[in-house]
Amino acid sequence: MTNNIYELLTRGEYPENTTHVRIRNRDHHPFSSWDQMPTLSYALSNTAMALSATVSSFASAVLTLGLFVPIGFVKSFVNLFTRKNSRRIAIQERERVVVVTGGSSGHGGALVLEHAEPGTFLHIFGRNKERLDAIRQEVVRRGAKAETHSIDFLTEEGRQQLKQTIIDIDRRHEGIDLIICAAAVTGHLDEIEKGEGWGDEMANRIIDVNLKGVINSAMVAYELMTKRKRGQICIFASIAGWFTVPSLALYGSTKGYLKLFGINLRAMGIPYNVKVTTIFPGLVHSKMTETMIPHSTLPRRFFVHPGKAAKIIRNGLEENRSVVTYPLVESLPQFAIQGVNPLCEELGLWLGQGSGIATNIAS
Repeated sequence: MTNNIYELLTRGEYPENTTHVRIRNRDHHPFSSWDQMPTLSYALSNTAMALSATVSSFASAVLTLGLFVPIGFVKSFVNLFTRKNSRRIAIQERERVVVVTGGSSGHGGALVLEHAEPGTFLHIFGRNKERLDAIRQEVVRRGAKAETHSIDFLTEEGRQQLKQTIIDIDRRHEGIDLIICAAAVTGHLDEIEKGEGWGDEMANRIIDVNLKGVINSAMVAYELMTKRKRGQICIFASIAGWFTVPSLALYGSTKGYLKLFGINLRAMGIPYNVKVTTIFPGLVHSKMTETMIPHSTLPRRFFVHPGKAAKIIRNGLEENRSVVTYPLVESLPQFAIQGVNPLCEELGLWLGQGSGIATNIAS
């Protein structure tokens, strides 16, 4: 059943697409004409930006190596003897309540399975009732309790229903221990070819789920947790929130928003004992990426299995990390490119789109 359930989580709902979009020719080059060439003053200001980024990166490396690495070593050593015992005690004292949005596939579904263990009550949100029922059965088989909630985040009515359901769950269980906000959508070129269009309609659809759905669920949970002085919030951003290709402008923008939202919400929650972790995943086998794999130049081995990703995320949550990112072969270059100046960023966008990594994604 376990293998079958992961197959269900990664089974695509998008039709096969054979369209390839490549920005390789000279007409798309950001500096292909005289008008697009930078002036001296602009080039010098970009030089100053690059130098300031170098200084700040060097300073953060020195501080991390000199202070945080020794602290981390001591904490990790202590945790070897305390983590398992503390988890066992917590389960014995009260039932752990975990809420997962986007729990019918991909990251969300994998995290539902990762937390499916005796002493846990899982509330699973999603749109696909068939998937929700299959996941609930597997959760119960593993010894946990589960309820499913089929809600469409694309409508205001659905988002209000989501908010009220979370409030009801909190009241019923006298608190939520962990909420995982994993709901997300993107656009595919086949959708554009069928008439949706790359424009305000697609933008609104992506914003409704990726931003409004996540913000609504995270904020209502935050308000409830601050009153109880306990709880943890897991927000899914993406390495696309650090840097992305032009064809992922809408999706990447929503993830960039969630990046700032997550790390700042963490700072706001500290006085109330509310922990917030922001996830920056790379490419994972899911229904969202399945049709992308055959046409991507990125090797298949770079697409992480959702079960492995869930274990990485859970470990990061238990360690109360501010940020969890994986796989490093994808996330490190994405993070590093944030330090380039705007001129080099333009060049990087052209090279990134031309690389063919996301040939059939347009959002």
